[in-house]
Amino acid sequence: MACCAHIAMCLFSGNYTDRLSLLEFKRTISDPNEALISWNDSTNFCSWEGVLCSVKHPHRVSSLNLTNKYLIGQISPSLGNLTFLKVLILSGNSFFGEIPEYIGHLHHLQILKLNDNTLQGGVPSLANCSKLKELWLSKNQLAGQIPADLPNSLQKVILAANNLTGTIPASFANITMLKNFTCMNNNIEGNIPNEFASLSGLQQLQLGNNKLSGGFPQIVLNLSKLVVFSVASNSLSGYLPANLGISLPNLKYMSLGGNFFHGHIPPSITNASELIILDMSRNKLTGVIPSSIIKLHKLYALSLEFNKLQARNKKQDWKFMDSLANSTELQVFTVLSNHLEGNVPNSLANLSSQLRFLYTCRKTNCQEIFFLV
Repeated sequence: MACCAHIAMCLFSGNYTDRLSLLEFKRTISDPNEALISWNDSTNFCSWEGVLCSVKHPHRVSSLNLTNKYLIGQISPSLGNLTFLKVLILSGNSFFGEIPEYIGHLHHLQILKLNDNTLQGGVPSLANCSKLKELWLSKNQLAGQIPADLPNSLQKVILAANNLTGTIPASFANITMLKNFTCMNNNIEGNIPNEFASLSGLQQLQLGNNKLSGGFPQIVLNLSKLVVFSVASNSLSGYLPANLGISLPNLKYMSLGGNFFHGHIPPSITNASELIILDMSRNKLTGVIPSSIIKLHKLYALSLEFNKLQARNKKQDWKFMDSLANSTELQVFTVLSNHLEGNVPNSLANLSSQLRFLYTCRKTNCQEIFFLV
């Protein structure tokens, strides 16, 4: 009898704690669209908008998803009392202030999405969230450095469009299950740590529009499963690796534009036969455009403008473009402001039914040709 009474008390305690925590969260925010109108005494809190309770523990909240509810205010530390919480999604609202450190006490948390708000301060320590798989904090106003103690269980780390500074922690090597690291549009310095070699499952690495420096990050050549790779708009320099396409055969999107790379376009790029978008614009690349680039049959966009590309002779400048006329997927092609000469071949007329944008330029005569479909 005493045992039953103890169990009942525990259930009531959990029920009471989670309900009060949710009400405290509601009390500290503004809800202009009355998205949380169901959060009242007439219904069980497990039936409230955005709330799900655990099957194994029916009186404990396991998920809180309030995406795009136009909520305004600070995130209440009371959410740290939802100790059975696995999913916390507050994306697409107007939450401001700092992320409560108590979020880092949620030991069962697997998904944390606070992206598309106006949160400030730093990224809190989440070292105790040992089951966390997805961390989405993009499009906020977060500052400071990327924590070096992120959980080793993470598969996705999305930190884009903030004000983060410092370097990429070498401790990322411990996150061996990481598949997606997106940190574009910040102020990250240095280069990609050599320790990234252990991230053999990495599929997306997006670091565009930061302050990276040094040469091409050679460590990337060990990440053969990469599908998306971007280091555009940084301060990287030097030659592009000769085996770039051979080492990264699964690439579908690669953006290297807006750096200081020089030398030739590696012919091996055609080994990345899955490429859909290839951007090498706004660098200092020289030499010829490899004619073998036509082997990229899935290519949708090719951007080579603002380089120093040229041909062996004037008659060969546009020879590779004759072959492009057989392309069935290409819709964007730009080579503006290079050292190409000669006439654009008539064969490009065959592409007019599919090209959305073609922008070419010669030394003495620039042409703008727009095809809209």
